[in-house]
Amino acid sequence: MLDGSAFQYVVSVGVEIVEDLVIDWVGRHIYFADSGRKHIVVCDFYAAICSVVISGQLDKSRAVAVYPEEGLLFWSDWSSSSHIGSAGMDGSQRTNVITADIIWPNGLSVDETIQRIYWVDGKLNRIESSRIDGSDRKILPFKVTHPYALDIFENTIFWCDPLEHEVLSVNKFTGKDYKILMKEASLTPTGIHVHHPSKQSHLTNPCRNVICSHLCLLSPTPTRL
Repeated sequence: MLDGSAFQYVVSVGVEIVEDLVIDWVGRHIYFADSGRKHIVVCDFYAAICSVVISGQLDKSRAVAVYPEEGLLFWSDWSSSSHIGSAGMDGSQRTNVITADIIWPNGLSVDETIQRIYWVDGKLNRIESSRIDGSDRKILPFKVTHPYALDIFENTIFWCDPLEHEVLSVNKFTGKDYKILMKEASLTPTGIHVHHPSKQSHLTNPCRNVICSHLCLLSPTPTRL
């Protein structure tokens, strides 16, 4: 379990505008996008040690997602050069995987079962997916309005629409079984996460028996920070 006092410390010091936050359940770290400081930060669960892993060429960092099995970190950014980027979870091997025909990439999720990323574009009003390297890009065959955040579980995409005060779902392959799961005028949902044991693959943490002076982070190739 997380220690409450440590958690409060790492999210309240040196932070301006947290847009999104994800958990690395293997390495036991917290990653979050801070659009105020224009960077992405990783913090240790317990020791309250933090480090900037992605900075520069970010304007409005919005969403973050991790793929621990491959040691990969993904993020989205709104700017004059809006994009979806990827890097090792230690910040190494940085690259932009989606750069064209993208405006407001709000939500972002990794579907580890088929090795694809999914994202919503709040300006183009659509949900898209691609392989983790950005290839085989597809627009999903259903209409959405004002999408803001999304997550994947098995064959279903879940997303939220804050302007319509809705949480919705649809089959990720066919676009069928379109449902409004929740609609409540008093709610303005801007984040959604599905939690289930099957979404967290049982992997050995390669940092468990390693002594590091700061943080030991997952990456496509073993690296220490």
